[in-house]
Amino acid sequence: MAPYLDVYLMLHVSYVAFQALFMAYVRMKQTPEDFDYAQRFGERLERAYLLAKSEGVTDETFADSIGVKRSALKKYLLGTSTPSLRTVVLAKRKYQISVPYGETKLGAILEKNKGKVARPTVQLRLPFSLDVAHPEKFDVQLKQVRPAKYELRISSKQISADRLNKESA
Repeated sequence: MAPYLDVYLMLHVSYVAFQALFMAYVRMKQTPEDFDYAQRFGERLERAYLLAKSEGVTDETFADSIGVKRSALKKYLLGTSTPSLRTVVLAKRKYQISVPYGETKLGAILEKNKGKVARPTVQLRLPFSLDVAHPEKFDVQLKQVRPAKYELRISSKQISADRLNKESA
């Protein structure tokens, strides 16, 4: 292999390693408490995983049951990745896995909120008024775009110049 190719490969590998480390740092700074939590969660998840495997559950099915892909499941089982809140809640509901994070116990939080109906929240209230001399010139519609999302449409209508002159006289 040519010497310049060795240097290129070494630089490229170094750049890739640097990029991976940098992206991991930028995404989220993890504390020792995060790493400890990931380790303990992984240990408890592994118990549930091994039990499920003995009952014939596939990796794919087990991963789906906690809302992740197989690659993420492997990271959680090894304790090398901190699960999302969604994953933690699904693991608690499906496999009764409850790992305290520091002084916070997830089980107590979930039990306290069990049975409560989530109230819809208002995302945006925008005071709006339209003062016009000729309200018939405007058409206002509230159109549903998809469930729980609406679009306010305000369009002006064309009025002939003759009609406009008659109204202003």
